[in-house]
Amino acid sequence: MTVSLRPLFLLTTALSAFSAGAWAETLDSELDIPSLAPKLEKRAEPDALVRATIGGQAGGYYKDNIYRSDNNKVSDYVGYIAPGFRITTDAPDYAATVTGMVEGGAFADNSNNNYVDADLRARGSYNLSQDTALLAEGRVRRDHIEIGAFADDPEQLADKPTIYYYQDASAGIKSFVDENDRVMLLADSQIRNYNYLNVDRVGGGRIIQDDRDRTEYYQRARAGYVLAPGLMPYVEGIYNVHNYQKDVDQNLIHKRDSDGFAAMAGLEYTTLENTLTFDGAAGYLDQNYDSAILPDVNTWGARGDLQWQASPRTLLFAGFDRSIQEAVVLGTSSYIRTRVSAGGQYLLAPLWTIGADARYSLFDFQVNNGFPGALSREDDVYDTSAFVRYDVNDIYNVGLEYLYSNRDSNINQFDFTANTFLVRLAANY
Repeated sequence: MTVSLRPLFLLTTALSAFSAGAWAETLDSELDIPSLAPKLEKRAEPDALVRATIGGQAGGYYKDNIYRSDNNKVSDYVGYIAPGFRITTDAPDYAATVTGMVEGGAFADNSNNNYVDADLRARGSYNLSQDTALLAEGRVRRDHIEIGAFADDPEQLADKPTIYYYQDASAGIKSFVDENDRVMLLADSQIRNYNYLNVDRVGGGRIIQDDRDRTEYYQRARAGYVLAPGLMPYVEGIYNVHNYQKDVDQNLIHKRDSDGFAAMAGLEYTTLENTLTFDGAAGYLDQNYDSAILPDVNTWGARGDLQWQASPRTLLFAGFDRSIQEAVVLGTSSYIRTRVSAGGQYLLAPLWTIGADARYSLFDFQVNNGFPGALSREDDVYDTSAFVRYDVNDIYNVGLEYLYSNRDSNINQFDFTANTFLVRLAANY
């Protein structure tokens, strides 16, 4: 008997999953958590080959500690607008989505923090056959890191936020290679490029951020076996190479180039009704640095993402991650981030939704304690949020949200607590 498994698994391991398994990526703004997650996209009419929508959001928020400082708190009101678009096409043999967004923010009293960001993404797939698909994805992004928001070095004396440019491109192939559609093979590659701009320091001088500039390469191979529709254990290996700009700042002292790998075993699970989905893996991580000054990292790693539609009104989700993150602190190669998160949304009434989430992160910095000026460091970071959303109609909604962030470090100067109150009007796209 041939079991048809392709509808469940053709794109469940698309390249968007790469970021979850790349094990040495940088999440530059570690202290931000998702704000007022938009409503799930409604599936368009099946005969609409190409769909184009525009939307976005506008609103404002008050933050009582915009620089994430423990002893010099500055508060401000911020207004922002973020228009965007989405173009989607579906056909029997291919699918593609392009999204774009521009966001501008203005501070009432501290205009040096004003920003303009932009983000353009594209992803697609093409079915070579019923069992084999080509996958591709790309992204171009201009963004900013708020003053005090770098996880490794929260420089609070910067005159303005750090602007950076990011690009990535991915390509791969996924195939069920046996006649019963049980053996799945996936191979893909990704390249990422980061370019940070230097900023002025309050009181004079420059803060050099060029030492964060780098290009990263990733190759992944995954093999899975479908035990039943929606249930697939797998093994995967990921190899990475990180090449830094070598002629600036700390990179003149440390050769931060590195290479590493992850060897993982995992499980994908989706119920036939799609009410519960899970993808998780655990295994061994290894990252080796060219400089003898910088500690190599050998540790266990894990990731997991669970989403459960517990009832027609209730959506629950949870996650876990332990991975190696880049750092550019003196005498420090990286930090191991261990993170657990949970949350949910509840349809309180036909037009009213409430939700909350919480996240705990441990940042364990990998430090050469024998290097002059290097400091041993561990951070405990707590983030929580709660929101209420009113759906004016299928397109427009209004939301209110409260966010709390706290960092408790063994180095007191990195401690902070911040509260944010946000209101927005959004048009789904």
